[in-house]
Amino acid sequence: MTIITCIYQPAPMTARQFYNWQTAGGTDDVMRLVDCLERADVPWCAIGGVAGNHWAAHPMVTQDVGFVVAVEGLAGRPPLTIPSSSADSACN
Repeated sequence: MTIITCIYQPAPMTARQFYNWQTAGGTDDVMRLVDCLERADVPWCAIGGVAGNHWAAHPMVTQDVGFVVAVEGLAGRPPLTIPSSSADSACN
């Protein structure tokens, strides 16, 4: 009798692919927010698990992303409108 063992090893994921998998497609949402903040020249930083994973030797799974936005960067300007899809790239 011959026994065959098969081990499935998926291809390694990029950081973006992993986050997209963990958040059920949330990468595009986060990147639209980041893009609008960058275009408006509003200072920001990521906090929490996503920020910690940037420096971690062994990243942890997280399904959220925290942001700190500098209030001074928003003063005197109309509210930012984040596009509802990546196809609509207009930020205001």
